[in-house]
Amino acid sequence: MFLLNKINIKTKGLILVFTILFGFIINIGLNVFIFNRADNKYHDMEYALKTEKSLDALMASSLFLNSSETKKTLSKSIIDMKINVGDVEKFDKKTYLKIKNNFDNFINFASSLVNKKIAVKENDKGLKLLEELKSKIIPLLKTTRFNVSKLNSDYKEFFIQSRYMLIGGSLLGLLFFMFFTSVMVKSITNSVDALSGIAIDLANGSGDLTKRIIINSKDEISYLAQNLNKFISKIHETVKIAKESSIDNEKISKKLSTDTITMDKRSLEELSFV
Repeated sequence: MFLLNKINIKTKGLILVFTILFGFIINIGLNVFIFNRADNKYHDMEYALKTEKSLDALMASSLFLNSSETKKTLSKSIIDMKINVGDVEKFDKKTYLKIKNNFDNFINFASSLVNKKIAVKENDKGLKLLEELKSKIIPLLKTTRFNVSKLNSDYKEFFIQSRYMLIGGSLLGLLFFMFFTSVMVKSITNSVDALSGIAIDLANGSGDLTKRIIINSKDEISYLAQNLNKFISKIHETVKIAKESSIDNEKISKKLSTDTITMDKRSLEELSFV
């Protein structure tokens, strides 16, 4: 409050506008931060879901290789598996690197059997490579499903926290703005009230010309009060001089009246001698 008393009204207005603008920017920044976090969490969950889907599809594609129609389905299964592994690589690089070697070994071996008669020995080797690949995929699939569940839970919790954060931030901003505005307005109205009190006293004709407006601020109202104090001082001096002149005139009038009475007496006395 003491610092505000040293600031003029225009500057106070600019500070108030700047405070509103600053609060608006903070509010936008908070919203952008929350939405960015939400977007990042959404993408994390989306990638985890797509990784889970791709791993599921990879497992489903590998089932065709265990069927009695292996020769017919081999080419299509290899293509499907390559697509699914490509999706895993796109959405989860770490998971892809964990299955890459086993997948490459299996695909290279399986590709060499396309359009060929598959011998029992080759079939057993292919099934062994496939089992090794599946042994890598199954734990990764469980981990991915757990991550999806956790990310989904975190996503919901984040939205609840964000709601409270936005409400709390808005309330704190509103309380600060109300407090700051009330202090700013009070710093102006105190000066106006002091000025108004003296003006009403003078207007009612019962004003004490010895009173002065005391304003501690350094704004335009304080300058107005200073000039008004000077004006009141001049009126006071004028009234004082007029009062002194009135007293002097009264003395002169009394003296003239006394002199007139004395002259009248002398005139009567001189007439009586004649």
